[in-house]
Amino acid sequence: TILYIEADSNCSVLHFTDGTKYLDTRTLGIYEEILNPDKFFRIHKSVIINLQHLAEYINDDGYFAVLKSGQRIAVARNRVQEFLAKIKSI
Repeated sequence: TILYIEADSNCSVLHFTDGTKYLDTRTLGIYEEILNPDKFFRIHKSVIINLQHLAEYINDDGYFAVLKSGQRIAVARNRVQEFLAKIKSI
């Protein structure tokens, strides 16, 4: 199960719930198109998270999505309002 995906130049690194990683040559934009928008959300130009693994949202000296695994990932300021609307609709 994908936990989150982060951009790495023109590639993407998929982070799985079991702690493993996979480097793929597809860009984050391609993943944004093919993944279910009800389950995945692009919180930053370089990160897509799996909303099913979101534990909390923190607005503490910045905006952060905290995943159930403990990762704290920054949410871009220009995506905060859309992100908040998305998680309220879940």
